[in-house]
Amino acid sequence: MNATMTRGLWVVAFAGIVLSGGLVQPVEATLVTFDFTGSVTYVDPALQTAHTPFGPGSVMSGSFTYDTAITPTYDASGTSAQYDGALTALTFNVGSYSGNLGTAANLITLRDDYTTGGNYYIDVFHVDAFSSSTGSLVGNPVNGYPLYDFILGLTGTDLSAITSLEPLPTTAPDLSLFNVEQVFYLYFGDPTCGISCPAPVSGTITSLTTAAVPEPSTLLLLGTGLAGLGGVAWRRRKQ
Repeated sequence: MNATMTRGLWVVAFAGIVLSGGLVQPVEATLVTFDFTGSVTYVDPALQTAHTPFGPGSVMSGSFTYDTAITPTYDASGTSAQYDGALTALTFNVGSYSGNLGTAANLITLRDDYTTGGNYYIDVFHVDAFSSSTGSLVGNPVNGYPLYDFILGLTGTDLSAITSLEPLPTTAPDLSLFNVEQVFYLYFGDPTCGISCPAPVSGTITSLTTAAVPEPSTLLLLGTGLAGLGGVAWRRRKQ
C-alpha cells in the first residue's frame, strides 16, 4: 500500500472517531433511558387466582425511554408541565408478567414547587402510559381483566427534587428526595365495566437509574472510524 492510501485511511479513521465524539465532548443525546426496579405490595383480589403471575413481594423491573426534545404544556400556575407523547419505549416485568408500550398514549408530568391547597408544596415526576382509542399497552389479560394503564410516580416535599420544568431531566431523579411516594401501578379493567372499575397492582420503586441512548448517526460515525483503523492494521500486516 502506498503512502497516499495509508494517509487516506488514517484520515477516514480519525474523522469518524472525532465526529462520533470519540475524541471530543459528546453532544447530549435527545433520547434518555431510565431503568427501574420495584417490589409489589398490593394485588387486587379480583386478579388473584392460582395462576396469577404476580403477588405481594414480586419483583418489578423495566425501563422507559423518552425524548427530551418534546415541548411541554403548562398549567395556569406555571408550576406543572405535561409532556404529551414523550415516551418512545417502555418495557416492564412484574413477577412472570411482562408488558410494553405498544401503541399506547402516554404523558410525563413534572411539578416544581406545586401547591395543593395553597400551603402544601410538592415536586412530582410522573410517567403514565395508557390504552386509549388511539392505541393500547401490550400485556396479557389477568383473570380476564385487560391491562390498560402503567404509572410510575414520585412525589416529595423536598423542593430540590425537581429544579426545572423544561426540558425533561437527562439524569435520573434522586429517589431519596421524594419522601411522599415512590410508587408504580398497573391497572387492569374489569371486563364488565372497563376502566370505570379498575383492578390495580401497586408497589414501591426501589431504584431508578439512567443511561443515554446513543444516536444511530453517532454509532455509524464511530463504526466508520474503527473500520478505518482496522483497514490500516490489515494493510500493514500484508506488507
